[in-house]
Amino acid sequence: MRVHVLASLLLLVCAACGARGQPTSDFTGADNEVGLMIQDPGHFHAALVQKYDYSQIDPAVHVYAPVENEVGSYLDLIERFNTREETPTNWTQRIYVGDGYQEKMAEEKPGNLMVVAGNNARKIGYIQHAVENGINVLADKPMVITPDG
Repeated sequence: MRVHVLASLLLLVCAACGARGQPTSDFTGADNEVGLMIQDPGHFHAALVQKYDYSQIDPAVHVYAPVENEVGSYLDLIERFNTREETPTNWTQRIYVGDGYQEKMAEEKPGNLMVVAGNNARKIGYIQHAVENGINVLADKPMVITPDG
């Protein structure tokens, strides 16, 4: 079982490295080079990427979530980061909540890095969909919770 999961993850990583023959670019460290897209932020880990400002990350963040998501908890954390007394951040959130959120993110592709930290049962599907659409992924663990993914 572990070999199957490891092989699946290796295949997914290989697919991400050269998704559908699309050109890859190296990270240069330029200001605002990374555009964040937060997919279904159902866990506080999704907000931790935004705990501090980084010059390389565009402060305009795009959030895509289903209606039943707890987006409010995520937004509350971002607001706390933005308004804290010491080292406040400067994030702005552009939010889409509704049906077809996953497809909308892939179509609009307003950034180049999808952050996923939420429902573990849906996570591997989110990762696969992003990779198939040429989107880089930052995912918290676990990525799979059952042998079937």
